[in-house]
Amino acid sequence: MANVPDSAGPTTSYSDPIYDRLETLSQRVVRRLGFLIAALIVIVVVAVIVHSRMQESPAAASVYAFQKAGEERDPAKREAAYTTLASDEQITPFFRARAYIELTQAALAKPDAAAAKAAAAKAVEWAQKADDQDIELVAGLSQAATTLDAGDFPAAESAYLKLERKAGSKAQDRQIAAILGAAKAQEKQNKIDDAIAKLETVISRSDAGARQLIDLARQEYWRLKRQQAGPALAAPAAGAPTAGAPVTAA
Repeated sequence: MANVPDSAGPTTSYSDPIYDRLETLSQRVVRRLGFLIAALIVIVVVAVIVHSRMQESPAAASVYAFQKAGEERDPAKREAAYTTLASDEQITPFFRARAYIELTQAALAKPDAAAAKAAAAKAVEWAQKADDQDIELVAGLSQAATTLDAGDFPAAESAYLKLERKAGSKAQDRQIAAILGAAKAQEKQNKIDDAIAKLETVISRSDAGARQLIDLARQEYWRLKRQQAGPALAAPAAGAPTAGAPVTAA
C-alpha cells in the first residue's frame, strides 16, 4: 500500500489554483489547531497572572484606587472615596498626597476653611514622604490657597512667592500658578502695582504646557490695568473745574 504523502495538497480532482491554495491552508490550520488553542490558553493565563501581580503591587493598587475614586460622579461619594484612600496605609504616599489635594479642593469649594486647612496640611506631609518635587509643589499650592481663602493675605503672598522660586523654570506650569496666586494675594492687600508687575513677567511667555494659565494671567493683568487706570481716567484734569463749580472767564 502506498504511503500517504505528509505534505498537504489538494484532495479532489478539481484543479483550480485559488481553490487548491485555500484547501491546503485549511488542512494546515486543522493540523495546527491544537497548538494554536494551547498557545492562546497560555497567553490568557500569563495575562491573568500579570494582572493579578500588578493588583498586588502597592503602586498599581494605588493607581487603580485613585482612578476609581475619581470616576465617582456623585461629589459626596467621590469625596468619601478620596477620604478612604487618603487614610489607607496600603496606598503609596504619592497617591495619599493626591487624595488630600483633592479633598482640599473639595473643601475650598464648599467652602469649609477648617477642613481645607487640615487636608492641605496632610497633603504637604504626604507629598514630602513621596519625595516627588511636582507633588510637593501641588500640595504647597493647595496649602497656599487655603491661606489665601482664610484671608491671611501677607502669609499667602509669602507662600506663593516661595513656591514660585522653588518651581523655577523646571516646573513652568506650577511656577505660573504660584505667580497668579501671589498676584491675587497682592491685589487683596491693595498692592495693585506689585500685582501688575508680577503678572507682567508671565503675559509674554509661550510655555506650551501652561497656555491656559498664561491666558488667565493675561486676563488678570488687563483687568488690574483697567482697574488701576479707571480712577485716573475718571478724575478731572489738573486745573479743570470740578462739578458744580462756576466756570469763570479768563
